[in-house]
Amino acid sequence: EMRVTDDLRQVVAVVFREMVDLGIETTSATITFFDRPVDSVFHYVANFCPNHADVDWSPDRASGEVVFLGDVYAVGLPTMTQADFLRGANALDGQIVLPDLATWDVGIPQTFETNTVPGGSSRTLEFLGLYLGLTEAESRMLLPPLAGRWSVTNVPFRSGMIGYRERQHSPEHDEIVAELARGIELGFVRFLDFRRLKQQNRELTVQNALERVRARALTMRETEEILEVASAVYQEFEGLGHEIGFAGVGIFDRNGFEYWGAKKVDTDEADRPEWGFLAGPWVSLERWRQALGPLNWISDLQLDARDRGLPHCIVRLSAADNRESLRRSLALWEEEAGRRVIDYSFSEGDEDTYRHVVFHAHGHLQVIANSELSEDALSEASRFAEVFGFAYSRFLELKAAEDSARRRAIEAAAERVRAAAMAMNSPDDLRDVAGMLFTEARSLGIDTPQVCINFLDPTSGQWQSFNTNLNPRNYGLEPTAADIYEYSEEAITYVRDVGEGRGGGSVGRRELERLKR
Repeated sequence: EMRVTDDLRQVVAVVFREMVDLGIETTSATITFFDRPVDSVFHYVANFCPNHADVDWSPDRASGEVVFLGDVYAVGLPTMTQADFLRGANALDGQIVLPDLATWDVGIPQTFETNTVPGGSSRTLEFLGLYLGLTEAESRMLLPPLAGRWSVTNVPFRSGMIGYRERQHSPEHDEIVAELARGIELGFVRFLDFRRLKQQNRELTVQNALERVRARALTMRETEEILEVASAVYQEFEGLGHEIGFAGVGIFDRNGFEYWGAKKVDTDEADRPEWGFLAGPWVSLERWRQALGPLNWISDLQLDARDRGLPHCIVRLSAADNRESLRRSLALWEEEAGRRVIDYSFSEGDEDTYRHVVFHAHGHLQVIANSELSEDALSEASRFAEVFGFAYSRFLELKAAEDSARRRAIEAAAERVRAAAMAMNSPDDLRDVAGMLFTEARSLGIDTPQVCINFLDPTSGQWQSFNTNLNPRNYGLEPTAADIYEYSEEAITYVRDVGEGRGGGSVGRRELERLKR
């Protein structure tokens, strides 16, 4: 009794077992179901297990897509469109033959004569390796009985068709297969019901994940929080069951790009963060290409796909190329930023890496994994990319507001310094101007320990320096010089008169000569 969509594979195995038990001498069977309203084709293959042909094999070597019924296995191939199917996109050594659609709905079996070459096809070898875990040598042990001429028959039923092959076609066997086909039609109807329910549940799960990322974007109050949104993209996408190693978002224009990303850190150490964050500074595209050196074909491939308007591109890299490109990119970002940009080390595995680059309005979402994502996963990644595009629009709004506030803060600070200068009543009041300049500079985020205002008399070659430093009291020290003026708890000021030829402060002989000129 079917309870979930995966049970249909078990039904396929049962049909094949019944065909063989009823005297149909076929090496395999294919059962194809059409869900025409949504243009989907579900194609299943049933066959004998390799040890049936004396190959040293056990079921634990098979992929998770395979189910077993005694010495029989069944597997479902990736869902395809009807157009792909009718083009024979997944044909295996003539087992699938293009049907005559004119006779499809009246249920007339169609038989074709085919010839299978002794060595099989690369597609057959790929199939056996992918789903059963066989080596090429083991796969070739299964091929001799399949060689030669076959009569391939497709028996249509309302929801699809059953394909099988015999050395000599028997119309009586077509009747048996047609009777079995009528028995599985109800199973396919139940499959579709389960599948649609599963899709609805999945859609709700995906929508909830997207909404959490969108909500995090809406609660952003500062531009720096965009990194947390990038982290949310990773966490929510991974939480949907996708096995990924890294997720990042790149923001591009014609001149350059910046990059934010996140990776979960596998550690039991309490003092290490659970998440590793990457915050790459803005770099020019040409600088990036130069940094990648012999691997700049990676950047060229991504940029070409973007310029051509493709929804995504997939870059497959060897483990060595992946590590080297990441090393070069990180070195570039750290050189540009003057700091470490991520707090974890990349693994030293030897598996190929797939970089899935999904484009959005402002750049791309990049998902790194050790296997290629399915079309459904890429579709979900595209939706996450769109949400991050929305988040970046929010980022731009905040940045514009922050830039405006910054300009107003600078103007207000300049006005306070100007007011202090205008309020001077004596030369000594320049100390207050220097103190005000120091205080305002630090309030604007300029982390300087000292501000000097130097005045030069070019005629006499004399110059005077009004200096403001951090107040030593903050470090447990007492200022002892008599001419030190304590401007505030944060700052002290003092004045130095320097004659020509005497180095002092930040102006020496060479600077004096330059100022004279």
